[in-house]
Amino acid sequence: CALSAFVSVAVPVLSQTTPASTQAPAPQRPAPEPARLPDGKPNWTGFWDLPNGFLETYRGPAGVSGPNRGGGGRAQNVPQTQRPANIPEMKSPYKERYDALLKQAAAGTLPDPGALCLPQGMPGMMGAIYGLEILQTPKIIAISSEFKAGTRRIWMDEKTHPPADELDETFVGHSIGRWEGDVLVVDTVGIRTDVAFGGRPPLPHSSKMRLTERFRQT
Repeated sequence: CALSAFVSVAVPVLSQTTPASTQAPAPQRPAPEPARLPDGKPNWTGFWDLPNGFLETYRGPAGVSGPNRGGGGRAQNVPQTQRPANIPEMKSPYKERYDALLKQAAAGTLPDPGALCLPQGMPGMMGAIYGLEILQTPKIIAISSEFKAGTRRIWMDEKTHPPADELDETFVGHSIGRWEGDVLVVDTVGIRTDVAFGGRPPLPHSSKMRLTERFRQT
C-alpha cells in the first residue's frame, strides 16, 4: 500500500520569459523531501486524503463543484452475481462459501456489512474515502480512519507477532513494521474471519490470513 495512493504532489516548473533566440532551459524545482523523525526515517504524521475521495469534491452553500469523485468505493457496493475472472480458484471450504455468497447476491439477500455499521477492518480501511490520519513515532505508527472511526497501530519495536494462542483476533489485526531504506514494510496477522474485503460478495478467508503492505512517498 503506497502513500502515493493517498496523495499526489505536482512539481511546478519555474521559467522566465526571454527572447526565443536566448531562451535557456527552465530550471526545475527538486522534488520535496519527506519530513523525517530524529532517527532519519520518513515522518508521515498528518492527514492524508485518498485521491477520488469525498474530500476532493466541494460541498457548500453554492452546491457541489469539482470533479464528481465523491464515493470512490461505491462501485464495489454493487454485488457481483458471477465469480470475477481475476479471483484465483479457491479450495474447500472457501470455494463453497463463496459460491453460496454469489447465490445470495443473485437472490438479492446478500447482507451489507456497511449497513450494519461494522468496522471495515483490514485491508479495507486503508482505502477510506474520508481520509486517514497518521501519528508516527520511532516505536509506533497509529493510523486512524475518519470513516467509522477505525484505528490500527503498527508496532515498530516488535520483531515477531504474539503466539497464536495469545493473539486476540480483531478487525484490524496485529501489525509489526520494519524499514527498508525509506520504505515501510508492514506485516499483519490476527484478522477476524468475519472481516469483509474484496468487494461484494467479500472473499472468505481463514484466521491464518496474512497481509503485507509497502508504504513509500513519491
